[in-house]
Amino acid sequence: MVTVGCSVLVALLAILWIVFRPPVSVSADRGFAIEGNGEEIVDGAAESKRSNGTRFEATPFWGAAVTNYFRIRNHGSNELSGELLSKVKFTGPAAADFSVVEAPAEILSPGELGRLGLRFEPRGLGLRRARVSLGFTNESDQGYTFAVGGSCFAKPGIVAATVKSKIGGRRADFAV
Repeated sequence: MVTVGCSVLVALLAILWIVFRPPVSVSADRGFAIEGNGEEIVDGAAESKRSNGTRFEATPFWGAAVTNYFRIRNHGSNELSGELLSKVKFTGPAAADFSVVEAPAEILSPGELGRLGLRFEPRGLGLRRARVSLGFTNESDQGYTFAVGGSCFAKPGIVAATVKSKIGGRRADFAV
């Protein structure tokens, strides 16, 4: 009877731990985190958010850019090293709208912070989305990815249109 009671108690405690344990950050196992506006950006985040700066401010068409800054925090016991700037990649439908303007030093020692600046300079109208991938080189790391996005609108008085016509039997496309 005592062994059955102990087994049930252990099983019940295990279930309570699974259900009520505090959430663990994905980056906690990695030894580093990326933060925007003081909020951690979850590795693998599929949507951009205004609260953490991954959703950039709405920008007028042509000639305007917005830069948001993020913090890379090395809270692990290993150095984060490598050519970080060359390892930041953008993919997705509007990848060309995003670029790196500032990257941390090549080595972030344990406890150090680095600053990452990303620029949104839209090349088309509407919602613009991309994915950021950062690569680090320590033995346990596989990189870090998250979504970025921003909106682009036409300034009053500017017409954004495509005109198609046939000239001399040939088709010509013009952007005005």
